[in-house]
Amino acid sequence: MNPPPPLPGAAGLWHLDPKISHLNNGSFGGTPTSVTEHQAVVRARIDADRDEFFRGWGLAALDEQRLDAAAFCHADPDGFVLVPNASSGVTAVVRSLRLHPGDEILITNHTYSAVVHAATELARTSGASLVVAAVPMSADDEVLTNAVLSAVTERTKFALIDHVTSSTAMILPAQQIVSALHDRGVAVLVDAAHAPGMVDVDLQGLSADFWVANFHKWAMSGLSAAGLYVGEKWRDQVRSTVISVDDDKDLPTRFIYQGTQDYSSLLTVTAGFDVLRQLGEHAVRQHNHDLADYGRHRVSAALGTQSELPVTNFGSMAIVPLPAASVRSKAEALALQHRIRADLATQVAVVWWNERGYIRLSAQAYNGAGEYEALAAGLGSLGLW
Repeated sequence: MNPPPPLPGAAGLWHLDPKISHLNNGSFGGTPTSVTEHQAVVRARIDADRDEFFRGWGLAALDEQRLDAAAFCHADPDGFVLVPNASSGVTAVVRSLRLHPGDEILITNHTYSAVVHAATELARTSGASLVVAAVPMSADDEVLTNAVLSAVTERTKFALIDHVTSSTAMILPAQQIVSALHDRGVAVLVDAAHAPGMVDVDLQGLSADFWVANFHKWAMSGLSAAGLYVGEKWRDQVRSTVISVDDDKDLPTRFIYQGTQDYSSLLTVTAGFDVLRQLGEHAVRQHNHDLADYGRHRVSAALGTQSELPVTNFGSMAIVPLPAASVRSKAEALALQHRIRADLATQVAVVWWNERGYIRLSAQAYNGAGEYEALAAGLGSLGLW
């Protein structure tokens, strides 16, 4: 297949180490230089008069960012707040829920490890049981939805479902799954850590009870900026993980001030959206998808393995199976990731899922086809097969 052309206007917008191919935007994101510079200006203004920030313009500025993020996500602003990362949002939700012994909490075999830990802790403290639905790699929405529903019982009270899975880079039919779970009386948190900037985000249409996502991955904000949405029936119940001076106020207010900390990253959310809008959100998404598809084909050909997901079922990330004997544990997968960084000067994620190792390739606007070609050419030197 032919490589996709570079995204017009993207060259030079990021200040990244030129000696490294950065093919792992999915883990921690990458902030455009203009957003980093904006954050530096904001931080300098805060440092010039911290009293004026905390007692004056700061909280109103944070609320403006919150409202812009809510509009970007098509969310009711009364239920939308900013948090440092998706894990913070998940923790706020699970620590606010009231489950009982005999209840069941549902996750899937694709659930991100931090979310698994959060669900496990909720089960431990409430006496509920943790149930794992085995969801296959598939492009069929009915197959994916039914795989989740097959693990639901009359005791299932709460489910944590991905929109875009982390390890396997698979887009799930989140709205269909949420609707089906609601029909069975199950409250749902959608872990959309990768969604903003990669796929359509419409929280009014999604109608999840809870939703969390990062803006520093694909929506180009500064590092440590995320959103949490809480459905109307839950807003009096959900509390921040930090109990601060506004804890007795309404949902947005009690999340704005989280004690004395550096809020400058949360004040870059709009700046990140501005870069995304400047490049064209749909143009960025199409470029990233096409580049991830090109990359997986080149790497698959080099490894002699078959990529399992159809082209319609992933966004800005794609996974490629490693030769079966190349890694045999999570520890070996991590060791290979470090080796690829050291020997091939390339950052990728090497994941261990369902007893198999995979290379997860990310594609962001700053990436080009030559980086995936170089990785494919270099993998043969590692003796993986």
